[in-house]
Amino acid sequence: MRPARRISATTLFIHSTSHIIMTIFAVPVFDATVIFEGNELFKGKGSADQWAQRLAAEVGGEVVARKIGTGWGLCGKSDGVDCVWGIYGQRLMRVSATA
Repeated sequence: MRPARRISATTLFIHSTSHIIMTIFAVPVFDATVIFEGNELFKGKGSADQWAQRLAAEVGGEVVARKIGTGWGLCGKSDGVDCVWGIYGQRLMRVSATA
């Protein structure tokens, strides 16, 4: 069994190359995922809930895990705008899905 990897801090940065890719965590997401309508989402509610808590701490508001098709997305507000986050390249990002 591989020892648990500790991450000292969660860093949030803005990537603004398009209107779809907006907010991405620097912490890698190594959880099981599914693809639904072109968006990579969490496969299980447990891991989505854990990431929702981490994301809520970063954006300073409520973020919840919601079922979107066959996966789980993270839904909340960032800068007063309703957002849905999924996974892109092992990072969290805003996706174009609707809950």
